[in-house]
Amino acid sequence: MTQTEPATANPIDFSALVGVCLGRPEFAAKLLRIFLQQAPGWRDGVRGAVDGQDAEGIREICHAIRGGAGAILAEEIVATAERLVDCGRTPGLPGLEEARQALIQSIEAAEASVQAYLGDEPLARPSAG
Repeated sequence: MTQTEPATANPIDFSALVGVCLGRPEFAAKLLRIFLQQAPGWRDGVRGAVDGQDAEGIREICHAIRGGAGAILAEEIVATAERLVDCGRTPGLPGLEEARQALIQSIEAAEASVQAYLGDEPLARPSAG
């Protein structure tokens, strides 16, 4: 495994997430749909902040990512976001590109996993309102 590959085959423990949601799979599905809505903006925010070598922008987008990913128990995303913030704190921003790639790959892996988990069930469709 390279440094930019996610550490786990399944980036989210869905059973644990349902447990955290008091055994209510519909609530877990709602959180997962929110994640799917937020993920594209997270990726764009990471790309923009890193391309601009904007340490404050990196910190801000990673803060949002850690909160949202933590809510669905996506620990790999949380860890890679923390690694990107650490790179952004270092003068000259060494390792920034590798950390960005790792974070984006972690988000994409979680998106694929969530989409597969939700499938074509009615809970997978965003609700109005």
